Amino acid sequence: MPELTLDAMLSQADASARAKLGHGLRPLQRETLAKLALGHHVFASLPTGYGKSLCCWAPAAAWGWRTWVICPLVSLIEDQAMACAELGVRAVALHGGLSAEERGAREAGLRDAEIVFISPERFLLWWESGRLSALQAEGAGPNLLALDEMHCFEEWREFRDAYRGVFGAIKRVLGSGCQLLGLSASLSEAHSRAWMEEFAGPHERVAADIGREKLILRVIPMEEEEERWLLLPILLREINPGDSILIYCATRAECDELSRWLGSLGHLACAYHAGIPAGVRAERSRAFRAGQLPFVCATAAFGMGIDFPRVSRVIHFSTPYDLESYWQEAGRAGRDGRLAYAISLWRRSDITRARRMNERQRGRYYDLWKAWLEGACRKRAVASALGLSMNDCGTCDRCASSRDDLPTWLNAASSLRRGDAWWTEPAANGVNWAREKIFSGQ
Repeated sequence: MPELTLDAMLSQADASARAKLGHGLRPLQRETLAKLALGHHVFASLPTGYGKSLCCWAPAAAWGWRTWVICPLVSLIEDQAMACAELGVRAVALHGGLSAEERGAREAGLRDAEIVFISPERFLLWWESGRLSALQAEGAGPNLLALDEMHCFEEWREFRDAYRGVFGAIKRVLGSGCQLLGLSASLSEAHSRAWMEEFAGPHERVAADIGREKLILRVIPMEEEEERWLLLPILLREINPGDSILIYCATRAECDELSRWLGSLGHLACAYHAGIPAGVRAERSRAFRAGQLPFVCATAAFGMGIDFPRVSRVIHFSTPYDLESYWQEAGRAGRDGRLAYAISLWRRSDITRARRMNERQRGRYYDLWKAWLEGACRKRAVASALGLSMNDCGTCDRCASSRDDLPTWLNAASSLRRGDAWWTEPAANGVNWAREKIFSGQ
């Protein structure tokens, strides 16, 4: 049987997308799949909400490729597998949260699966036990290995052993002729290039501009701890029925405290973090997706890679750790294409978080403080961190001097700023102060 041409393969993928989603391939999806079809390893930096998951399941559904996807979170693994099943793509989800009986049942269907979603820990175990190499020897191993949320290799390797140990396993699987697909909306060009070179060597790249024109970024600086608690109820005003608000906190304790406090104000809110039992987390995630839980106070991993509909606001209750994480988390608002807001409450005292960081993390934290103190357009600062270029967005708090177009709730919150405060000092003074504080660990 003759090999299919590139045009024929893309036509098959487009037809599969139309049959399952009701629309054809988007331009960057088509470009990513074209490079895979030509036999390249590929890194794709696609905007949040653009449809990275299609680049994983389309080769399986349209071309018959056996695809394995390494995912960082159990909730993401289960959600992606469920979404594929709903589209008619045979999927298996493997992770450490399964009982022995559940794991056995799922592994029994592995050879019939078109796509496998697996945690890095389970992938490493499959390699070390020889089971993955046995599958490859039988011709049943993966043709395509996708690294979803690839920024986790950069950000989580310090505290999650599997993101260090899985290196060798990935390289050996790729050595058998398997192709690599790296996916992230927030991994910088320099870091993504380094990781792809480490894993696969020469590769092709697909990158978009930062996009998300309807996502409005606002940073609200403040002096005192109490100001956060004063501002937050204002930022939660005028919520449309069915809309959801995602509030990111720095610690588990902060999630718990904030959710209890919101409950005392009459809001239906809950905490979400790794210290909560998996079953409870899954139920809260389902309720949030269904619009039954309007407020979630969460640590950074919540919502990663999942398109929660109707998230109209993302609020950072504490300063994010770096510009890449900031964009990853902010981008969970407005994925349904409606106007949405990402608001960060920026405290001077957050600078002390650098005490718990290593040198690499401090450098990334400093880059965020420097960008915010220098007064750059919020989106342009993010684009620069990702190795992209763009003009000023015209809508963030640095670009838009007028408040006439702001909703009343955001105007009220922004009006509480004090005029004579640390963020109004000359930018050079603030940057020098931040550099000294962050790198000295004081």
